[in-house]
Amino acid sequence: LRATVGDEGTLYELAALVSEPGSPRQPVHPDNPYQESAPLFTSFVALQDISPEMGPTTFLPKTHTAAAHQEFDNLDDDSSGVSRNEMLAATPTVSALLNAGDVSLFDSRTMHCGGANDPETGATRALFYVSFRNPAAATGVGNVGSMRADIRPISLGELRRKLGELRRDEPSFDPFEQEEERLFRENRAAADEEGHAGAMFNTGLCYMKGEGVEQDVGSAVEYFQRAAAVEDDEHADARELALVQLGTLYHSGMGSLQRDDAMAVECFSKCRGALGQHNLGYCVWQGLGTEKDLPRAAALFKRSAEGGHDPAYVAYSAVKDEMEWGL
Repeated sequence: LRATVGDEGTLYELAALVSEPGSPRQPVHPDNPYQESAPLFTSFVALQDISPEMGPTTFLPKTHTAAAHQEFDNLDDDSSGVSRNEMLAATPTVSALLNAGDVSLFDSRTMHCGGANDPETGATRALFYVSFRNPAAATGVGNVGSMRADIRPISLGELRRKLGELRRDEPSFDPFEQEEERLFRENRAAADEEGHAGAMFNTGLCYMKGEGVEQDVGSAVEYFQRAAAVEDDEHADARELALVQLGTLYHSGMGSLQRDDAMAVECFSKCRGALGQHNLGYCVWQGLGTEKDLPRAAALFKRSAEGGHDPAYVAYSAVKDEMEWGL
């Protein structure tokens, strides 16, 4: 596959074909209409040894050409497919009698068909298959792939890299998982299983922003509250960040969360860091969720500025001017 589509080839199909005893032969067909460059390259991987009685795939070599497709399209194709059956009988073929683990790789323009699985002597025939989009093909594929809509496009190079990281002791490994999804999953596991406050905060951020998971403000608030409830010194930074984020959410309102300045003040009042002190100072200055109190606001802004939050200097000056001049 790498030699045909390169690392830039994009995964287009990932599925399995299963034929049971008694299954009839498929009509002869190409997977795609003719175009100058192969739109797809497909690999069939045998999941068991395939015998003639199981109806192996029959390929018609050199039928990927414009001339072969023109001949195929010109044949009368009634409900019995007799004319195209005659083409199958008159054209050299190759039968994919694969052993378990063997692979057939073919150009999707090539004519082929699954054989009839004998009802008496046949057996279940299962093929795992993948198709990759050829980056050299300039026109559309001509059919709809089987990939789920929620699976993002992934290149052969990226898939090879991710599969190379697979470890036997990691049953949850998912090569289609995006980096944001992985970080969300790992943080939520650490939050729920280990009670890690930093992971609780990070999980809340993921829910709030919709990163790696569908946006859910209610779940974001839940994880921020859990992080804010952790009292030990080891998790003081995460607790502080969670309180600031909770207060900001309550102040602004978001999604289903209604604005509640009183709750915002309650959160900011529990903060010990410069940003939380600044935000509390702003609420006190503007009378949001609490009584307006200029001297207290000035003291909070001063404390915040001394703690390294530079915007608090501007706010402190504005409050002092208001106290002195009634501005």
